[in-house]
Amino acid sequence: MQPKAARSYIERERSHRERWPTVGSRVQIAEGCGEMWVSVPLQSFLHMHKLPIQCSRCKQEYFAPTDFPTDLHTDSIITPFRYVKIWDELKALVPARESLKLDARTAHPRLLLSEDLRSVVDGEKRRECSLSPQRFNHWLCVLAGSGFKSGRHYWDVELGGNQACLLGVASELADRLITGPLVPQDGYWVLEMVNGNLVNLGGPGPRSLPLRHKPQTVRVYLDYEEGHLSFYDADSLCHLYTLHHKFTHTLFPLFNPHNKKEGSSGPLRLAF
Repeated sequence: MQPKAARSYIERERSHRERWPTVGSRVQIAEGCGEMWVSVPLQSFLHMHKLPIQCSRCKQEYFAPTDFPTDLHTDSIITPFRYVKIWDELKALVPARESLKLDARTAHPRLLLSEDLRSVVDGEKRRECSLSPQRFNHWLCVLAGSGFKSGRHYWDVELGGNQACLLGVASELADRLITGPLVPQDGYWVLEMVNGNLVNLGGPGPRSLPLRHKPQTVRVYLDYEEGHLSFYDADSLCHLYTLHHKFTHTLFPLFNPHNKKEGSSGPLRLAF
């Protein structure tokens, strides 16, 4: 490197010294004129030599930087069921959404089911049908055709314009002709929503809790081994409530659209 070129290089690099630590680098000034020390940015030095170096001032060892993508995608942050939408991306950690269909044999005589067996609404008029231990006769309930006895599962229920509904699970041994409250002692774990409030809560604490925002879609998440049945706002993934129990029998998802006098203006629909 010629002396003029060396000085130009030094001046050009001087502006970078405030941003990067500097190291001494021995450069040839001219043939037969010996060597001199110049100060060059550490980043340039490391890129040239591809070797680690220890800074004499702080004894910190530096390495040549490696190029990595720096784009931050919030949908890849690992925090299942809370605040960030990652359900469909974390297949190894989160189960796939269940594709459920309703079991018409269990439906209360007033309930009307869609042809695809994915939505239910109060028909307001009781149909003629035989009384069966499989069919609900007092509560306006219907069960899904698939039950679960192990693992983790979740399903989404679109509320539409409904102001009231009841969602949860029922044990395979639960009495479907029951006329009393649907409680865990009788094989029912449910959450009831009326006019933006959670009511008739079966766990410890208050029997009613107001919701800050009325969910349009409710996500029901069952962890059978851990004994958790949790409810979320499917759009914001905000946690609503969790019921705890040591499950021992097959559980079937349960749906109750309430009667239209209580605010059921449309069908409950299973997302798929």
